[in-house]
Amino acid sequence: MMRGQAGGRIVARLKSLAGQVSGFSAVVENDERGTDTLLEDRAVHGELSKVGHSVLSRHMETCVTAAHASGDESKGQEIIEVPLDVFDRRGGA
Repeated sequence: MMRGQAGGRIVARLKSLAGQVSGFSAVVENDERGTDTLLEDRAVHGELSKVGHSVLSRHMETCVTAAHASGDESKGQEIIEVPLDVFDRRGGA
């Protein structure tokens, strides 16, 4: 669960991303220049990448740290491998 300041920053990024997607949609709907469309595309991808990085960072700071502190090596390894598998399957960073 994402709590506190880190969760708030992620939510703020998601809201920013929603605004960028809306802007991207307007550029496409208005049939604007190709370069404008590409710029919007890159902005959306960049912001989405930042969201993914923030979520992964938060996971590492909380779940991985807790698993390491517990001394359960197999649980710690699983907590590291699962998000990496997700990134591999979904074309993440």
